[in-house]
Amino acid sequence: MDLELLTEGEAAEVLRLSPATLATWRSRGGGPAFVGLGGRVVYERAALVEFVQRNRRAMTKGAAMREFEAITGR
Repeated sequence: MDLELLTEGEAAEVLRLSPATLATWRSRGGGPAFVGLGGRVVYERAALVEFVQRNRRAMTKGAAMREFEAITGR
């Protein structure tokens, strides 16, 4: 098993977010899965990939609603 662990800062760089955003997500129970090791937070690279794939969207909710309204006439 090839396990690549990233620090919070490295994970933030990969996701192009701030470390503070990752910390906020963790405190609210969201964001990518993380591991607590020896008092520090690390992320598996595979967990970051899974998080991005799970949150992939073809369009925004607003665009989807406009498309739905155009199709249904509502």
